[in-house]
Amino acid sequence: MAKTIRVTGRANLSVSPDTTVLRIELRGEEKSYSQIMERASSDLKKIKESIAALGFKEGALKNQSFDVDADYESQKDKKGNYKRVFVGYEYYRRMTLKFPKDAARLYEVMCVLMTCGAAPEISINYTVLDTESPKNQLLELAVKDSICKARTLAKGAQVELGDIVSIDYSFVKFEIETPRILADKCATFGLDDADLDFDLDPEDIELCDNVTVVFEIK
Repeated sequence: MAKTIRVTGRANLSVSPDTTVLRIELRGEEKSYSQIMERASSDLKKIKESIAALGFKEGALKNQSFDVDADYESQKDKKGNYKRVFVGYEYYRRMTLKFPKDAARLYEVMCVLMTCGAAPEISINYTVLDTESPKNQLLELAVKDSICKARTLAKGAQVELGDIVSIDYSFVKFEIETPRILADKCATFGLDDADLDFDLDPEDIELCDNVTVVFEIK
């Protein structure tokens, strides 16, 4: 049976974000189904018109989820028993908008969204436009790390390192994004545009991954 040595190589990488990601959430409540669908359509139209006015192309706003649910509340009857009573419908829509990282552009977008009348809840993330390159670079660095470790171990054990027998990589999906920054609904508090400050300087995104390599030893 061939003698082998199994080594796990690890890699870390810092990536500077170049893309802004806005996550836009819309919610509403109405008494009837037709009213809630009209409300959802109206709110979405306000958002689309706002970003279109800034030059965003059709399709820049990506829908991630849209749900309409019946809304109930507990009410006590004359006998003191609680029962669920239908009170209307509520909707929830989640969207994303991406554009190059630029403080002035972010300021423009946030101003129009916060004053468009749809009362969106907004969070800000940063990512990179090219997500594949850093992932591939991580794998390359992890393999190099495993080779370096294997050579060190072989030297310490006074054996000769042979060919690579196998490479084991368990793919794990991970997002290349900074933590979310929640944005207050400034329009609700009556703030002027001059009070809004979105000159944000996000930290680099820290990535890590690992690869296991099996080497023959002679």
